[in-house]
Amino acid sequence: MKLKIERKELLTGLQRVQGVVEKKVTMPILSNIKMETDSNAVKLTATDLEIGIVGSAKGEVLEKGGIAVSAKKLYEIVRELPEGAINMTVLDGGRLEIRSGSSLFILMCAPVEEYPAIPEIGKGKFISIEKKSLSEMIKKIIFAVGENDTRYILNGALMNVSKNAVQFVGTDGHRLAVIEKAIKGAADETTAIVPKKALTEVKKLIDEDGEENIEIGFGKNLVLFRKGNTEIICRLMEGTYPDYKQVIPAKNEVKISVNKKNLEGALRRVSILSREKSNAVKLELSEGRITAVTTNPDMGEATEDIPVEYKGQPVFIGFNAKYILDTLSVIEGEDVILELQDSLSPCIIKDKADKDYLCVVMPMRL
Repeated sequence: MKLKIERKELLTGLQRVQGVVEKKVTMPILSNIKMETDSNAVKLTATDLEIGIVGSAKGEVLEKGGIAVSAKKLYEIVRELPEGAINMTVLDGGRLEIRSGSSLFILMCAPVEEYPAIPEIGKGKFISIEKKSLSEMIKKIIFAVGENDTRYILNGALMNVSKNAVQFVGTDGHRLAVIEKAIKGAADETTAIVPKKALTEVKKLIDEDGEENIEIGFGKNLVLFRKGNTEIICRLMEGTYPDYKQVIPAKNEVKISVNKKNLEGALRRVSILSREKSNAVKLELSEGRITAVTTNPDMGEATEDIPVEYKGQPVFIGFNAKYILDTLSVIEGEDVILELQDSLSPCIIKDKADKDYLCVVMPMRL
């Protein structure tokens, strides 16, 4: 393999695949990326056996070939090089020579044949989603998806595709986020559980420059996300996702509208004195106001009033402030709607400006 490529082009390609490479691997080959040349580009592939990403970077291919090289070291080298052309050559003995200006690096590599193959989904029907819509959907549910949860299935998000809409659901058992967007020309109805790590990488790809729509295709136990010439393919999680609809209260007697910034600011300030592990804050709803209260025997106490339009019976309910703040951080409207029944019932948080999104936060006993 012999390649001449601009530093900026190669760095962009390497940045796309870095997130898939595991820092701690049981198979040393998985700490590498695969580089293969075609007529006018180098194809970059990374995988952790569950998620794979394939991208490319345009360059002048002087001699075709391929190699598997340390993802971390190659990225660090290219990142530190000055702008300009980089010359890359595979030498005898499985070594990669990298030249740029007066800099010379030689990296030990592995044969390209040793690198695991990325599974293919075959020929299936793809759906197309506007990048802004998909980015928003992932952003508004991913915070609620479990992180290394012992309940394995909660480490993924539920994706429901119907003939005219796509829905994403995320939960870690303490909070739940649901969003749905209408789309045109959807595929047949499909239900899949997508790993959180895959959705994180998809969002990074979506948020790059470019106006391309995102294509999504499903295969046997696989899902593929494609933007331009970059593809992310991952194995779907196997198992039964919780019946999230049972968690959403059907009847809520208490419904109030509150300014998002006022509520967010009060919770941030009051939670400074909350216990670090629980972040417990009590919300006291009374006529014309919500009072956020924190009592910590080791640190002190804090209260703050937030004006609301309410004339019902007083309600007292405890929450992990972080869970509410996470929800408020992704809501774009000026006002949010809080719905609840009593001090022991879950609280529904809605964006007044977005009827397709809601979050449910479970209460705490204080």
